[in-house]
Amino acid sequence: MHALITAAQAGDRTAIAELYRQHQPAVHRYLARRCPADLADDLAQDVWVRALQALPRYQSIGAPFGAWLVAIAHNLLADHHKRSATHREVLADDPGRHQHTAAPGPEDEVLAELDAAPVRTAVATLPAAHRQTLALTYWAGLTTAQVAARTGRTPGAVRTIRCRASSTLRRQLTAA
Repeated sequence: MHALITAAQAGDRTAIAELYRQHQPAVHRYLARRCPADLADDLAQDVWVRALQALPRYQSIGAPFGAWLVAIAHNLLADHHKRSATHREVLADDPGRHQHTAAPGPEDEVLAELDAAPVRTAVATLPAAHRQTLALTYWAGLTTAQVAARTGRTPGAVRTIRCRASSTLRRQLTAA
């Protein structure tokens, strides 16, 4: 994977196309779970525009490349919600207008962030292999076979690591 990223950073179109082929489904899946399909399509393309602009500066810090892309997707979605919140018009004298919409607003994101803080803290204490497996499985949305292929492990090893990591997190989070 490192060689592919290095080639893409050097402008190799074949390497960029391969990164897109490998990671676009997970990026789109991440967005599609959090917003309407047409918005997910648009934002998924925007992820690649931003990623290609930032690719020359990309440096691996131990997290998978796909996690970097999902972080870009998360930021774009958050930006979208911030922009759309400033364009909403709510009348103070019409209580019926305060109905919850399908798309989460900035308040929902703040609440989710507060809920996620203990999880992030607990995940940070896990060994690198456990963090990587969880990131690829839950944040990037990859299957066990895809995680195994990306990490060079067998599917059985991926399931074992995921189970151990989940058990450790469960113990840490219920003790807190």
